[in-house]
Amino acid sequence: MSIPPELRVLNHQLSTVPAAQLPQITPLLLRNVLRCQGPLSSPSTNAAKDDDSEATAVHKLKNHVSRLLNGKSAEGRFAAIILVKGIIDVGGWEVLREAGPLVKGLLGILTKPDPAASKRLCIITLSSIFVMTHQYQSIVREITTPNLPTFISSCLALISSKSTGKLLDVPASLTESIFDAFSTLMPRHPAIFRPAAGQIRQVTRVYVAPTFCDGFFVPESLKESARSLAVLLHQTAPKNTSGEEWGKNVRELVKEIHTTTDQVYRAVVEDWESAAGYVSQPVDVNEELHGGGKSKDDYPAWTGIDAGLERLQGLLGYLEEHFKHHTATAVTVPLGIIDDLLTRLMSIAAPQPSKNGSGRDGMRLHPAISREEREGLWSGLPQTYIGVMEVYGILIERLQHNFTSLAQGCLEQITWTFRTGKQDEKYRAKAYDVIATVLPLCASGLPKPSIDRMTSVIVSCCKELRTADEVVPA
Repeated sequence: MSIPPELRVLNHQLSTVPAAQLPQITPLLLRNVLRCQGPLSSPSTNAAKDDDSEATAVHKLKNHVSRLLNGKSAEGRFAAIILVKGIIDVGGWEVLREAGPLVKGLLGILTKPDPAASKRLCIITLSSIFVMTHQYQSIVREITTPNLPTFISSCLALISSKSTGKLLDVPASLTESIFDAFSTLMPRHPAIFRPAAGQIRQVTRVYVAPTFCDGFFVPESLKESARSLAVLLHQTAPKNTSGEEWGKNVRELVKEIHTTTDQVYRAVVEDWESAAGYVSQPVDVNEELHGGGKSKDDYPAWTGIDAGLERLQGLLGYLEEHFKHHTATAVTVPLGIIDDLLTRLMSIAAPQPSKNGSGRDGMRLHPAISREEREGLWSGLPQTYIGVMEVYGILIERLQHNFTSLAQGCLEQITWTFRTGKQDEKYRAKAYDVIATVLPLCASGLPKPSIDRMTSVIVSCCKELRTADEVVPA
């Protein structure tokens, strides 16, 4: 069988072009690799019998890539990473079963002083290889089982110090790629990830609910990636206990949100009383508003009302994330304490001018709290309400008719806060969305007062629809 011209070109370029120049022609190299699926996916048993055979050319290609992968040129290693990904994607089983040396070469790059872009591509490639091997148990034993622990430890060493637990200064995109790779691989190999679970939990905790007090910016995509990975950690629990671990994590998170709320809502004398037995922690109003940072396993420290609201909203996003993923086993959802928490968060609203104009109706305010802190709380309430409604929304999606017992309470919480939150466009959009979802669960049994409270929401929605029609161009 004649050798495809693309394969000849690949071998010629990889043997003649200086390694430092390879990144410039990598798109061309990759295009040629993708056109070589036939020879790359064919058995290579006859490679030694014919120097001009297709199998021999494939063997030469693998040798060129392996040489670059283990070479001294960072540019050559960059090109090799991309070529390895392409070769394995098109070669399938035939390349995978002999991919051990390539995997070790890729793992070696994670410990070299290569650019973050190279390491990110390396992580993506290795993750892809480990996923592809999952359907072949013999390859899992030969490649994944011995190499995945090294991959995990090398990735963690890139972003944090194992001895001190401190984060290292690396691009957010690299951290996100590591979290995404772990999230993909952990459900497939929970036992291999188990020894590293503690360190992973400590690293992700920095990103699940960050504040500006941390001193660095965390992109939204990194927050979501960290939350997803942190939720999946329950799967590393010993056999048959992952469901219990999930429930424990949710209960601890609910308590953490309550503790944060004790601080953030201190400007208000709350009328809310817990139906689930939570006792609010005493707050020293003479101290600056603060939270977190009590231990290395705690969330990072924050100070001030703006950071407190940011932490609170981040923790709500983390709670929501727990219901976005399938669990390995059946779990018991602690609905009572979750509903108790959400009711508390929706139980305060910014004071409104009284009807006679002589004062302000609404919440009882704590006299020792400054006006600046109170105003900061009022301005952040709509975003907190949105976080609560996001949790309600995912609960309805997951539980469906099993949410019926909480449906009326959810609806009344939203209609009660609508007066305070309606100035925020995102709040209105989320309120309409959740109300439309929850109404079918409770509409037939709503008492007249609850229906009457819906009036302002319906009127607001109709006004927005009318305005939208008016601005549509002719």
